[in-house]
Amino acid sequence: MKLPRLLWVALVIYLALLAAVLCHAESPSDTGAYCDYQHESARANALLLIAPNAVAALGRSSTSTGAVLGVGVSESLSHYLQGKVVTQLGDSNCLLYRSMNDITEHTQFDIQILTNDIGAERIKADQEAIKRLDVLLSREKELVAAGSSTVFMSAMLESAKYKLQSDITETANQLGLNQAPVYINDKPLGALLQQAYDVTGANQQLAVKLGKLQNWDVTVGVGAGTSPGTDNSLNFAEVKPYVSIQGSWSFGSPARNKALNNAAADYQAWVRSQHLGPIRMAELLKLRVEDTLALNQYAINMANGYLEKIADQKATIQGVETAEAHRYEVQLAIEEITTQVNSDVAWATAARLKKYLAVNFPE
Repeated sequence: MKLPRLLWVALVIYLALLAAVLCHAESPSDTGAYCDYQHESARANALLLIAPNAVAALGRSSTSTGAVLGVGVSESLSHYLQGKVVTQLGDSNCLLYRSMNDITEHTQFDIQILTNDIGAERIKADQEAIKRLDVLLSREKELVAAGSSTVFMSAMLESAKYKLQSDITETANQLGLNQAPVYINDKPLGALLQQAYDVTGANQQLAVKLGKLQNWDVTVGVGAGTSPGTDNSLNFAEVKPYVSIQGSWSFGSPARNKALNNAAADYQAWVRSQHLGPIRMAELLKLRVEDTLALNQYAINMANGYLEKIADQKATIQGVETAEAHRYEVQLAIEEITTQVNSDVAWATAARLKKYLAVNFPE
């Protein structure tokens, strides 16, 4: 009955590898500094877009050969709206980064907590099994002293006890290497994933909106200009105000809008499919927990079936007072104890994984 033990070892190895990948992915850092960078960059770009432009023009009049000079300011409606979106996009980039950071930290924390909790349950089950073996060892030594048994029976029990003690040492060493980090975000991992999906979608919608605003423009200008002089020179004595309105629209706008929408959808799909991305790692953790839970349920059924088989075999030698029967009785006792360890660990693992899924991924 090594299956439950192998399941636990496989889970530990998988979680360790997943943790290693996450450590090489986006590591938790000072999100405040990154958000400051995003906000200041967005502010700088927004100011450039929103602020009016000073204009000056020197040329010839369209009605004469005289020189004219015009100065004023112009404002682009498209640029003004783009500036507003750029500011929102900076805020969205900050939220997206924080969301990914939270998922990375939560996943790392969950991996180590699950590994530690399941390992602690294994140590507890091993310790209980050792107590049962000590009782059998004490009884066996009395039988050896009375000449009713041999030291070989005691050696079998000692060997089983040694294996359990080695298992405790190995598991304790594993736990010593998996110190859980301090993590204060108490949101379920599933909620953080949904938040990341929402923020990614909103971020891309802002990017699409910004792109579509570049398809058209309405520019308003105000200022003043000179009139041509009689000698074709600049006539500063006669200055007249002017107002101008200019509109533009790209013929490629419909096709460009479609491409922008497709790009946004493709980006969201790409983010979710990244093999080393925080979202993908969290989704893989959920799938691994579900798979391990199913395997533990199977292991529990196997252990229960084997324990029933052991009980039937013990019944066949009940009341038989021979050396061979006693040897068989000791073997069955050892198998029963070790199988019970695996069964207890499988039960505890299944209960812990069910609780994890219920808390972090409620239906």
